[in-house]
Amino acid sequence: MDFLNIETKCVYSHVKNYFKNSKNQDPAHGLDHLIRVYKNGMLISNNKEINFKILEPSLLLHDIVKPLGKNKVLNLTLKKSKEILSNCKYNSEQIREILYTIETHSRSDLRIKPKTLEGKIVYDADKIDGVGQIGINRVKKMGKKLNWTEQKMATWYKKRILDVVENEPFYFKKSKKIANQRIDLSLEWCEKILLKKT
Repeated sequence: MDFLNIETKCVYSHVKNYFKNSKNQDPAHGLDHLIRVYKNGMLISNNKEINFKILEPSLLLHDIVKPLGKNKVLNLTLKKSKEILSNCKYNSEQIREILYTIETHSRSDLRIKPKTLEGKIVYDADKIDGVGQIGINRVKKMGKKLNWTEQKMATWYKKRILDVVENEPFYFKKSKKIANQRIDLSLEWCEKILLKKT
């Protein structure tokens, strides 16, 4: 992969090594998810004011620790991210900004919303990866590991999509356009499963 900053190459190397040894990671939040979110983020980043030294590592680290079936693991992600950033020679101010960006990307605490441009990009880039065929595949992987029925997968997924759409809209027009092209496919899949006779 090509990166704008040499430090990001270091972060990516650490991220890849982490996933080689990670045994309990949620399959919907593996290395492939981080890479797609990175690409989504770079795709929607067209503002000259973006600090890519903050954005790039934030995109790659935002979900690095996601054990299967566990919620409220943000502190584990922040701890691992801080360790990687320190090893890659980021200074304390950069680390603080990156950790803030990671902390505000998640909807686990609706009181915390991104206030920075970089945080809003990571938020949108992550949500884009949750819809469309990729989102459906991620839900199937996670559901299979958790022994969910298709009905449970579809119920959970539909609720999640509608919650994001209704309560936390995308920050950027470009993000919204990309997501809108995919959301219908996700909802159609949910409806198809939910209409099946059990």
